[in-house]
Amino acid sequence: MAARSPRWADPAPEGAYYAATGPLLSGAADALADAGAALDEAARALRRAAAVSVGTATSPEAAPLLRGSELRRAIEDLAARVSDREPVHYRDLFALLERAGFRVGGRDPVATFLTQLSRSQRFQPVGRRSGLYRVAR
Repeated sequence: MAARSPRWADPAPEGAYYAATGPLLSGAADALADAGAALDEAARALRRAAAVSVGTATSPEAAPLLRGSELRRAIEDLAARVSDREPVHYRDLFALLERAGFRVGGRDPVATFLTQLSRSQRFQPVGRRSGLYRVAR
């Protein structure tokens, strides 16, 4: 009968190896999950940029549904498409976003859009309660 190799003689070193590498593998799994989420976000941003740059109007069901920070980013992208000299009514900006192939989420999409428009750094209101906005300089 052949003698066992020294590696298998004592199981304790192997258990210590797994105990030491377990947290490293867990950290690597977390990093992969974060990278996957970042790739998903990048893919959404590329689809959004492609739709805005091409100006493709898709069917309403297939259009990306925007909310929160994604909606605010799309609004800020609109600043490049409007004149920085003339004020624009928020309903015209909303229509421009829809023509670019996007839908706004929420119970009242226009109100959701207006909320994010008012939070945007790229647009500033003109007057009080006029509904007009201009590109911030």
